[in-house]
Amino acid sequence: EKKFGNLSSLYEGENLGVITTNQLHRTDLKLLFQHNVMAIHVRSFFSPEASEVIAKYLEDKNHSNWEVSNGKGVESSDVSTIGMPFNVAVSKGKDAVEEYFSNSRRNI
Repeated sequence: EKKFGNLSSLYEGENLGVITTNQLHRTDLKLLFQHNVMAIHVRSFFSPEASEVIAKYLEDKNHSNWEVSNGKGVESSDVSTIGMPFNVAVSKGKDAVEEYFSNSRRNI
């Protein structure tokens, strides 16, 4: 909380909402990083054609479930990952972090 500030707004049930805009603004990012909004939706951030290319590329990647800690172990989440998430690499030690960085370009 001291490092990131206003984290309680993310888990105390406040309805933070989503900014929907046609252009990304510094003030929108500031609200997001201060945890005053939950997300920013920028309409047409990518063209429809670019979106199709990106979607196809991501569909062809090898996805895995991001398991999360529940205090008693790990359980499946509703998040898929491509490659190893950084926090998972950190939890596995120095070799895994080195593997994370050496594989990150391939996974993008």
